[in-house]
Amino acid sequence: MSYNTFIPARTPTDCDISTEIRTVGVDFGDGYKQTAPDGLNAARGKISVKWSNLTIAQCRSIDAFFDAQYAAPFWWTPPQTTARKLWRCTSWSASYHETTADISATFEEVFA
Repeated sequence: MSYNTFIPARTPTDCDISTEIRTVGVDFGDGYKQTAPDGLNAARGKISVKWSNLTIAQCRSIDAFFDAQYAAPFWWTPPQTTARKLWRCTSWSASYHETTADISATFEEVFA
């Protein structure tokens, strides 16, 4: 399957990256518990990104990309990393000012 590549007009001004590892476990009681990763892709990344002081056109361009994706996965390389990964954006917001705009979004890693 072919996926679009997200190439924003500017690098995000803020980028918070977190990872969650899905586990399965058994509780034996008395404080003893055994856990293991849940599947091959148990570690999933989540990124909160924000672009500040964009031009109105730049903000609309990013907003239009997310809207067109309609939660479909897309390729993107986060700042300070070299690995292109597959992401999904289901939540974003834009804030328009007199001559500038800000946009924030949350990406979740996708395995396809």
